[in-house]
Amino acid sequence: MPHRELQITFHQVLRNDGSVHSHQWIALTADCASVLTVEKIVERYLAYLRTFTVGLVRPQRTADCIALKLSGVPLICLNFPVITRNGAITNADLFINGGFLVQRDFCNRGHLRFAVIRTPEQVRIEIRLSDYYPLLLGTSTPTRFRRWLIA
Repeated sequence: MPHRELQITFHQVLRNDGSVHSHQWIALTADCASVLTVEKIVERYLAYLRTFTVGLVRPQRTADCIALKLSGVPLICLNFPVITRNGAITNADLFINGGFLVQRDFCNRGHLRFAVIRTPEQVRIEIRLSDYYPLLLGTSTPTRFRRWLIA
């Protein structure tokens, strides 16, 4: 069987209202389907955050959420995943409910979605971030410099 190079595709937009929308996806061969579940992908993503940040950011489950913490400070807080299944598509939705890196007036608007989409030929893994208002932008009408920081 010939080797197929994997490619992660992504799209990121800073919207006029100051929110960030990001979408990444990868298509894998169908033989991966049996081992890929959206629950495993969420767990691996959280573990990867810790590894990628050399242990500085630590996902921690609390009574109400999953907090991504740096030195004990919750940078972003996510509600626990809500799993939905609709035929060949399984989603895990984690809603942003606060944290230091989220604009205070928009704490309950952000949404992180993991999806596994199965077809006979492939399995597509998607991650979407929508309606996230990063504190780095300051307000919903950020200055040109702050927009440049996110771009």
